[in-house]
Amino acid sequence: MSILPLPRSRPRRPPARVAIVVAVAVAGGLVAACAAGEAPSAAPSPTDGRTLPAALASPGDIDPALLAPLRGLGPCDVHPDAIDLPEVDGLVLPPGAVVTEISDDGPLTTVRGYVPLTPVQVRVIYQRDPDLGIVQVEDEIRESETLLDSGEHRLFVKAQAVCEQGSVFLAVVAPRAADAPVPVPTGGTP
Repeated sequence: MSILPLPRSRPRRPPARVAIVVAVAVAGGLVAACAAGEAPSAAPSPTDGRTLPAALASPGDIDPALLAPLRGLGPCDVHPDAIDLPEVDGLVLPPGAVVTEISDDGPLTTVRGYVPLTPVQVRVIYQRDPDLGIVQVEDEIRESETLLDSGEHRLFVKAQAVCEQGSVFLAVVAPRAADAPVPVPTGGTP
């Protein structure tokens, strides 16, 4: 009597036709939603329950995926110690910014801190500010650099993600009349 080896068990996969049917059903649902004028709602809210600054309430011409939290970085558990910020001419900070350091070097004022936004969200807030002109921008999803002009001041802002919905920032501002060397986004000229 010979004993035959038992066949190796393989993980069961659905037949290819099931996968095709599911794909067609999902695509059909998306087409139907778009045809009805509805936007698909698969992407999470950029704030996951937090109040969104008005400048980010509607994605407009920005891809909504760029405004979403950076899930790969994990949740934010950042609670920086804020300092009192004196009035700084030409300094514009995003809503919710917490200033942790300020230094004054002649015409240049440098401010550091934390903001509960992604770097791209920071850039979009500045981009949509009607009182500021964008001189130059560099976005790298986890970091953004923006050079702005208000007519009277130049403002450079660099934001770097530290968690899925939070960034540390550096802002350097100087009066235009001082002709001070405000930093520029990497690879750029003012």
